[in-house]
Amino acid sequence: MDLIQVHSLDSTDDLATIVGPDGALAALSEARDQGLARFIGVSGHVAEVMLAAIDAFPFDTVLMRINPLDPIRGDFAGNVLPVARARGIGIIAMKVMDRGRLLDGRSSPQTLLRYTLSHAVSTAIVGCGSIEELESNVAACRNFRPMTEAQMQALEDIYCG
Repeated sequence: MDLIQVHSLDSTDDLATIVGPDGALAALSEARDQGLARFIGVSGHVAEVMLAAIDAFPFDTVLMRINPLDPIRGDFAGNVLPVARARGIGIIAMKVMDRGRLLDGRSSPQTLLRYTLSHAVSTAIVGCGSIEELESNVAACRNFRPMTEAQMQALEDIYCG
């Protein structure tokens, strides 16, 4: 197994539980030491908890929401991303299209994917409901060019404005 993920860590109480001597991270570290997993990651929806988590344990990856609503939903890109990047933690983006809620005609799936990838993430989890959506996402990645700061701000303004 390549990656074991502590998923949906959303409170400091949960964090205290997993970092304790009998917590999940002790077991996951042992699994990694035994060669049962290569990496240990964490995911969550609260930026402050993710920052506390990466301070408390040397995670290899962090799975976080990165989409144009991010500035008003915790600012993972502005707060967690720079810290994780500075520590060499792999960044896995999630909720690229906010479970389809951003597909309201104000932007295209390709633009939303481009926005997320422009944050220099390691990878992104993107839902696909059909072969056509998969092919569209693959094409967007093949033709990827990072957005400028101004382009990203303009997209954020559309959704957060």
